[in-house]
Amino acid sequence: MAAQPAAEEVSFPTSGSAAAQPFFIRGVAALHTFEYEDANEAFRQAQRVDLGFAMAYWGEAMTYNQTLWRNEDVAAARQVLARLGSATAVRGRASTPQERAWLSAIEILFGEGNETTRRRNYAD
Repeated sequence: MAAQPAAEEVSFPTSGSAAAQPFFIRGVAALHTFEYEDANEAFRQAQRVDLGFAMAYWGEAMTYNQTLWRNEDVAAARQVLARLGSATAVRGRASTPQERAWLSAIEILFGEGNETTRRRNYAD
């Protein structure tokens, strides 16, 4: 098992509530050490604390893009994004240009088309 960085070593400022931010940071740390299940739970906890925390939904969706194992669950990621709302509503919940960019990118990653098309569009 990979050594997970301590939450204080991860910096990922968001507009989410202060109470939800530690769970989000824990999720980001787990995501970047390929601990997808732990990351998923942390992002879902952040959502429970702050239902409107768009980046927590982004994080949960990213847990379904398991690049280490070349495993992707597009349907599950799309369900997460559907819980957040329409693309317009999602971007409206993102307070910063950076958050809007992250959310736009994930809409492309898990958007329409086959894997090759989606990944090419995501890379652009």
